[in-house]
Amino acid sequence: MIENFERFTPEKVEKQLSGAVFSRQKDKSKQIFKDIITFDIETTSVDKERAVMYIWQVCVNGHCFYGRFWSEFQQFIQLLNNYGSRFYIWVHNLSFEFTFILKSILFLFPI
Repeated sequence: MIENFERFTPEKVEKQLSGAVFSRQKDKSKQIFKDIITFDIETTSVDKERAVMYIWQVCVNGHCFYGRFWSEFQQFIQLLNNYGSRFYIWVHNLSFEFTFILKSILFLFPI
């Protein structure tokens, strides 16, 4: 059940993760975040060849955050990485989301 749906800020995410539950792998090499994390984006077409993402959502154990910019999502992922744990993120429509993210990254950082 979703408890809260609010605009992303690093402080709000850190507060939510402060009570997070972790477990250790059998070989004790890494911590694993036990709460459920989900990810989804909403997009719209500009024309036949272009689309834009207008909102992203991440839910962590029933607490949902949303943002409008990829830079905010990158901040969210960095906050997760700061815990030094392994996280599993369930993605709605993974093939579409991955393709869209990849194209956005290549647009921002051309090879």
